[in-house]
Amino acid sequence: MSIAKPRFWDYIIFDDDCNITGIEPDTPEDIKSEYEEWVKQKETNRKAGIKV
Repeated sequence: MSIAKPRFWDYIIFDDDCNITGIEPDTPEDIKSEYEEWVKQKETNRKAGIKV
């Protein structure tokens, strides 16, 4: 089973160690919103001890 690639994936900024550090400034607002929701969910999961 595979997970579909999020629409914001093409706009993500990575550092030299391949960690996600942000999103491109020219990202369309609707896609930027999806990214922000993903970041919030990731933080909620981290606080709950859920590793994805």
